Amino acid sequence: PPASERPDNNFATKAARSVMFSNLTEDNFIKLWENKYDSGGLIKEDAQPLAQGSFASIFPMSVLTGEDGEKKGGKQCIVRVANSPPGPAQQFTYEKELQALIAYLKLSPAVTQIEPEKNKLVLINTDEQPRGLCNIYAYYVIETQTQRTIFTIMPLGKPLMDVIEEELITASDGQETQQPRDLSQIVGGISQLALTLHMMHKKGIYWRDCKVDNVILMDGKAQIIDINSGVCTVGYASHEQLAKLQIETFTDSQAVTDALEQVLQSQPDHQTWETQDVFALSIVIMEWLTYGMFTYPYNRDEAAPSYVHLLLYELKVYDLLLSELSDLYDVSVLKGRLDRKMKHWSARIGEGIDPTSQIVRDLTLWPLAVTEFRRDRRLFDMWAALAFWDHVDHQFGFIGHWLDWYFDFAKHAQAA
Repeated sequence: PPASERPDNNFATKAARSVMFSNLTEDNFIKLWENKYDSGGLIKEDAQPLAQGSFASIFPMSVLTGEDGEKKGGKQCIVRVANSPPGPAQQFTYEKELQALIAYLKLSPAVTQIEPEKNKLVLINTDEQPRGLCNIYAYYVIETQTQRTIFTIMPLGKPLMDVIEEELITASDGQETQQPRDLSQIVGGISQLALTLHMMHKKGIYWRDCKVDNVILMDGKAQIIDINSGVCTVGYASHEQLAKLQIETFTDSQAVTDALEQVLQSQPDHQTWETQDVFALSIVIMEWLTYGMFTYPYNRDEAAPSYVHLLLYELKVYDLLLSELSDLYDVSVLKGRLDRKMKHWSARIGEGIDPTSQIVRDLTLWPLAVTEFRRDRRLFDMWAALAFWDHVDHQFGFIGHWLDWYFDFAKHAQAA
């Protein structure tokens, strides 16, 4: 904001300062805003966006601390900007980011100020960061008569999707023919995400948009980003929620998203958001095992099929998975639940996507999941516990709520 609208106050006490940004000052942050962003809050051409169309950008930490200018090779960080000039779209983005920040502060073990402070730079100390979530080093919420903007400063991690794409390139080059993938990394990563979900759910906070794109790796550990912000991505929506939608056709993606958001908002108990998060995490497993190809059973250059077609395709793949694993695992209870789901969605369409066709197998790589599930029982147990949440107790003979069993298992899997 202009100098006349900036409050003259002490932006943070020394005790509250993050170790990573001990030299961060409000003046340096304002310089970053003035030099790297235009008046509308858009990044200028000389800055590096995190991804095309992203409102997050990569900066050297030295820009924020004022140390040695923009020296090359130094540590980098992410600055996310949600700006809300007049307009409903921008207002939604701002409110979404604000709710995510409030949720983050609720999860922080030592933060007492849950409502974000306004018009001052606030640093979050290292020991106040919630485990399993990508850290927020500092935030700056500007609310004036002419501007509503949220800045969040975060470490630069490696997106899980980048890791998956690197693995796909390696596999495509034939470099994996001698040595199979280390499945322990996937087991450990999913366990870390599951334990974080458990912590969030106990405090009434939900991920909502659980998907591969919202997972990053920091020092090899999987961490969650974008919590409590918006509605889930339809391709990761649980069948139980989609079956409740009061719409006639599933061909309009925006109509599906709007209807799904209405269902999730009108039923805010654990049977809605909690189970949605858990089911979506089962899709993350499938995406990880299939190099990110699983949720796209069609050529990307073609028009996308309706969501009913995609749902039925997914269920048919699960049916094939269980059939091919039945010689190794007892899948009878899981297949019973799956048959009921397939019957429901089959009534909605005439001819579905055939997952056994060579084209679909090549596009989605779903047979890889069968191979990996056979190699590592832990992976199959985790996927089944997540994807078939309401029958896992009967399937595996455990007493008590499946969630308690799953997260107990996840602790042991992570330790292993």
